[in-house]
Amino acid sequence: MIFRLGFALLALTLTMQAQDGMPAFTLADLPGWKLAGTESYKGKELYGYINGGAELYNEYGFERVTVQRFTRDADEIQAAVYRMVTPDAAFGIWSLSHAPIDITDTSTGWTHFANGQLLMARGRYYISITGRMKNKDDLRWLAAAGTALGRSVRERDARLPAVFSTSPLLRPVQRSVRLIRGPLGLQNGAPEWAELFEGLAFTSVYLAPIELGPETHTFLHVAFTKPEARAEFMKRCNCPAGLKPSTQWTRIPGQSRAVRLNKDGTLELFKGAESSFDILLKLMDLE
Repeated sequence: MIFRLGFALLALTLTMQAQDGMPAFTLADLPGWKLAGTESYKGKELYGYINGGAELYNEYGFERVTVQRFTRDADEIQAAVYRMVTPDAAFGIWSLSHAPIDITDTSTGWTHFANGQLLMARGRYYISITGRMKNKDDLRWLAAAGTALGRSVRERDARLPAVFSTSPLLRPVQRSVRLIRGPLGLQNGAPEWAELFEGLAFTSVYLAPIELGPETHTFLHVAFTKPEARAEFMKRCNCPAGLKPSTQWTRIPGQSRAVRLNKDGTLELFKGAESSFDILLKLMDLE
C-alpha cells in the first residue's frame, strides 16, 4: 500500500511538472534512476537557489526554474531548466555559461557538452544537466537523453544578427558568440570592454572571439538604446567624427580597429592583430 501511494505521488509530481509548461525528465527517460527531489523557484525566489548569481539571470529576464535530482546507487543527475522571457535571454545566459567552442566541434545549435555537463538554449529555456557517474560511458548516454529533452521544446531558438551567417569569418564561431544585455553581462562575458560601455544604455552586445593561431581577434555588434549613447561610445573608441551609415569599414586612426555604422543604427567594431588586420577585415565581408 505504501509503495502504491509513493508511486501515485511520484506520478502526480511528474504530471504537475508537465502542466506548468516546463520541460522535465520523466522516469521513462531515465530507466533505473529514482527521482530524489524536485524544486521550483520563480521571481525573487531565485536568490534562494543561486544566491550571488541570481542578478545575472534577472538582468536577462528570468521567470522560473525547475530543478530535478535523480539518483542511482552512488550516481547522481541534476537537471535545472530555466524559463527566461525570450529565446534571446536564454541564449544570453547559455553564451556566458561555457568557454569558447572549438570550430572543429561538430555539435549543432546552442548546445555544449563537456566535463559531464550538458548546456542548452532551446526556445525560452536555458537547460543545465550535470551528471556525476562512476562509469564515464554513462555520460554519453546522459548527453543523448538531455538532447532529447531539449528537442521537446517546441519554440523558436534564438537567432543571431544576419552578419554572423553571411560573413565567412564569423560563421565558424557562431556558437562562441556571447550576448551581453547589461553591466553584469559585461563583467562576466566581456570585462575588457566594460570601461568603454560604462554608463551607456544598450539593448544588446553580440561579441565574437575569433582565434586564429596565436592571434585573437574580436567582433562586436552593438545596439544602443539611444543615438546619444552610441555617439559617446564612438567618441570613447576614437572613431572618426561624422561617421555615416555604410556597408564599408572605416579604420580607426592609430589602432588595429575598424568601425561600421549600419542603416538600422547598430554599430559594428572589429579589433584584430596588426599583422593580419587588413586581410581579416576583407574576409569579414566576403560571402
